[in-house]
Amino acid sequence: LRRLWSYRERIGFVQLTYVNHDTETLAAQAEEQVMEYVGKRAKEVRRFDGLSLPADLSRKLHLLKLSLTLPAPADAKGRAELAQLATQMEATYAKGRYCVKAAPGKGERCLTLDEMGKQMAERRDFDELLELWSGWHSISPPMRPGYARFVELANQGAREQGFADLGALWRSNYDITPKTFSQKVEQL
Repeated sequence: LRRLWSYRERIGFVQLTYVNHDTETLAAQAEEQVMEYVGKRAKEVRRFDGLSLPADLSRKLHLLKLSLTLPAPADAKGRAELAQLATQMEATYAKGRYCVKAAPGKGERCLTLDEMGKQMAERRDFDELLELWSGWHSISPPMRPGYARFVELANQGAREQGFADLGALWRSNYDITPKTFSQKVEQL
């Protein structure tokens, strides 16, 4: 698992550094390999649920089930689609640019999301901040259809792992039940 995670992260770095179709394909394949391996292992360890095990072993098995931050459906087609969607959305976001209106006579300047974030941290002019914020948020609307399918597939994968949905899986990572987690958030 450590080797697969390390491989996926190295491929992911290359994909985000050199965003193109080939690196997206490699990143999706690496993600799919991790999804398949962890998904199978997470299902396998469920056979130990309810057994009296040493605390450290019980925790390790529990954490293995929770290590899937993006659980895919068990079928290969759904898993490949989810990996591809995740990689495409990440690449779309990484390639995102917004061209800021320039003063008359000056050409427009196009900013990456990182550049917009830095400017938003440094600027204080309301109108400029509003334009940067609007530009920042203009990157994601084209991802909406893919994101809806992404959520559908990830929720299916989470249900196959025994969780109500992806959010419940994520909220399970805090040593309290998802319901207790939500209650604590509301309390805070």
